[in-house]
Amino acid sequence: MIANKVLKSDIAENYSPACFLLSFPVRLLFAMSTVRSLYLLFSQHGIQFNETDIPKSALTSASTESLCKAIRKMGYRVISEHCNLLDMPQMTCPAMLEMKGEQWLVVVQVLAEQVMVLNEHGVPEQMDFDTLSQCWTGNVIRIQPVQESGFGFRWLFSAFLRHRAVITQLFIATLILQCFALVTPFFFQVIVDKILVHQNIDTLIILTGGMVVIACFDVILALLRNYIFYHTITRIDASLGSKVFRKLMSLPFSYFAHSSVGQTLSRVRELENISEFLNDSTVTMIIDLAFTLVLIAVMYLYSPVLTLIVLLSIALYVLLLSLNVPAFFKNLDRQFGLGARNNSFMVENISGIETLKSLGVEKNVSQYWDNFFAEFIQTVFRGKMIQARGVQGVELISKLTTIFVLYFGANLVIGGSLTIGQLIAFSMLTNNIMMPVIRLAHLWQGLQKARVAVMRLAEILNSPDETDASAVAFRPEALDGRIELKNIGFSYLPDGPRTLDNISLTIAPGEVVGIVGRSGSGKSTLVRLLHKLYQPDSGQILYDGHELNLLDTAWLRQQIGIVLQDNVLFATTVKNNIAMADPSLSLPQVIEAAKMVGAHEFIMQLPQGYDTVLDERGGNLSGGQRQRIAIARALATNPRILIFDEATSALDSQSERIIQDRMKDICKGRTVIMIAHRLSTIREADRIVTFEQGRIAEQGTHEELCLLNGIYAQLHQQQTGSRLCLTGG
Repeated sequence: MIANKVLKSDIAENYSPACFLLSFPVRLLFAMSTVRSLYLLFSQHGIQFNETDIPKSALTSASTESLCKAIRKMGYRVISEHCNLLDMPQMTCPAMLEMKGEQWLVVVQVLAEQVMVLNEHGVPEQMDFDTLSQCWTGNVIRIQPVQESGFGFRWLFSAFLRHRAVITQLFIATLILQCFALVTPFFFQVIVDKILVHQNIDTLIILTGGMVVIACFDVILALLRNYIFYHTITRIDASLGSKVFRKLMSLPFSYFAHSSVGQTLSRVRELENISEFLNDSTVTMIIDLAFTLVLIAVMYLYSPVLTLIVLLSIALYVLLLSLNVPAFFKNLDRQFGLGARNNSFMVENISGIETLKSLGVEKNVSQYWDNFFAEFIQTVFRGKMIQARGVQGVELISKLTTIFVLYFGANLVIGGSLTIGQLIAFSMLTNNIMMPVIRLAHLWQGLQKARVAVMRLAEILNSPDETDASAVAFRPEALDGRIELKNIGFSYLPDGPRTLDNISLTIAPGEVVGIVGRSGSGKSTLVRLLHKLYQPDSGQILYDGHELNLLDTAWLRQQIGIVLQDNVLFATTVKNNIAMADPSLSLPQVIEAAKMVGAHEFIMQLPQGYDTVLDERGGNLSGGQRQRIAIARALATNPRILIFDEATSALDSQSERIIQDRMKDICKGRTVIMIAHRLSTIREADRIVTFEQGRIAEQGTHEELCLLNGIYAQLHQQQTGSRLCLTGG
């Protein structure tokens, strides 16, 4: 309706048959509302755009400048300019072009005499310059996303800065506590130099009462400061822990394919070291150290000579720590590497305990573990000794400082340039300085641990998200189930052999296609490409004509039901396992999916039926039962596309027969891809495609492939032992 109103308005103002013919397809096919155009523009940069991020007034305003201001407030750099057709070859894409009638085009590429624009589905279309010139106002908007700095100490610092009010409270509390610490030595000085000399009991009582009040306030204020501090740190810990797990869930499958479970767990466990460092009163200690400048100034008023001794000791602290850090850091890095190796070894062997016991190699594996763990413990021991040397060196400097202050201070008292009370006050101020410095020495070790921890966590948090590969996050209303593969090429390693080479295949909606081939021919790799676990190196994959990279990843996977050869069931109820893709499914819907694969009967025989909690990886079920629940899980959301990747190869004959008997009902109304080792499972498929060394060798029905007497016929003969493919079952 809006497009029609805009079109009628323009025709009324300046009617021209030629302009009408040119502008009509532009308006209705390619020109879009501001919201949709922004969505596509942001998606081109891999950013999820939300309409609520921009005020409604800016979206409906006729002013381009107001829209630019709103985008800038979102934290993006906006480039707004006025161009003409002569400027088009130099235009940077993607860009939004303002059209007449307050609509927009999203241009993704400029060609010789044409531009590539996105239609409302996010699919590129061609438009020539003449057509564009009829409706383009000349206004162009481009955005430049702000590059976020990677995870590091800067992130932790910015996390603190988000709690500015809390930091202010901590600063005020610490300032008051330091003032208390500054006043106490003066009290002692007055007591020694004045009260003891003049034996003034009344003044002593007043000062003692004041010191008691200050001590009480000191304890209460310190308690409040700790509460505020630890409450804030706990929130930061929770935020970081959530950030790490969400990041793990958003990483591409290739990350986990190249990182062992043990290595990933070791990186996640570094959260503990960061939490320990943050909880070690880091912020308050930094404020305490900053206040030492005030204490040094006060001490200088007492005695420049004694102050110089204290400053020299601080310089020795810094020198000692700087000499100790490289060896300690190197040791920590080695500890992490060995710890990650041990974790990987532990996870691998516990997961494969059945195989280890069946082979009778427990003693051999235990010997390997003893050697690995002994090496790790020795490295930890060396790290402890490096740490102990640093701490004891600091303690030695502290004790020597106290001795020299007393020695030279006593000489100053004897010489009459310093009173006994002043010497005691100076010694107390020295302790007030040395305590945070000694704490700093201990904290310095924690800082190095935190530094290694941040580096390891950064390997997770700074990895690119899976969604970064998506150009436009587009969600069609529904899928018919048409799949097109055009010249697909893929290899797991940049310079490695081609796992898939020039694969072209079209699967019609509702068609059942079987894919067979020898091991390593690329069948399972194709499945990983189809549901976007990997991106093809070349070629295109289209669903209902939509480019795979233009489709929202999460939405696409919800439209595809996948059953693998080795499916994982989780330690939750049977119902939750089946409804995992859509937790809102009702129990009747879950039961319907279970009945479709013949799982309802054995589920009802479990202790709690559908509420029975499964063991880890479904350990309290047989292999056939686990596989049937996995198939029910794939069917529960009624997907338009169903993929079986060797799904029945691990089934016993009874379970396989149950699935085969129900296969027609399972496949009804769906596009089905069945990758099978047993040719009997795909004999009735509408079409069978044979893979050989990453290429399509042949395709056709069972009968047609048998007549070809090619690879399929050879595989059939190997499995059945019969040379008569057409009658071999």
